[in-house]
Amino acid sequence: MAGTHDFVVPDEAAAQASAGELAAYGFPRVFARPRPDGGWVVMALDEGPYPVDTVGHRQIEEVSREATAIARAHGGQPNGGSRFDVSRIAGFQTSTAPIEVIGTKSRPPVPEVIIAPAPPLAPLALTPDLATPGGADRARRRAVG
Repeated sequence: MAGTHDFVVPDEAAAQASAGELAAYGFPRVFARPRPDGGWVVMALDEGPYPVDTVGHRQIEEVSREATAIARAHGGQPNGGSRFDVSRIAGFQTSTAPIEVIGTKSRPPVPEVIIAPAPPLAPLALTPDLATPGGADRARRRAVG
């Protein structure tokens, strides 16, 4: 699996700076273009490959969190991304983005993910619910929240 990590930053200077840092972090290609409604979109291409299982999904999400920290340092916010088969990477080789930074690394650091075993099965007591019929105390709810 491969993917992209997308961010919205306030202006071109922030786009250039965050694209440079994302490439230095390890993304092989980072693109940025202006948004029609203001700001810039920065997209970091993550070629992986990550395994298509729980570990792989957790690894790419951890990489996304690290990339988000980089974008936030430049006023950016996460704006989604995508996950796809590594065979689709070729489609990102031709870009018309006004900002394109080619990184010197082939991928960001891959975090170690340890999957803990499920807890052992245990019988659970089937006791009745002690809730009584009636409405919620709406007056108290309004006062608190």
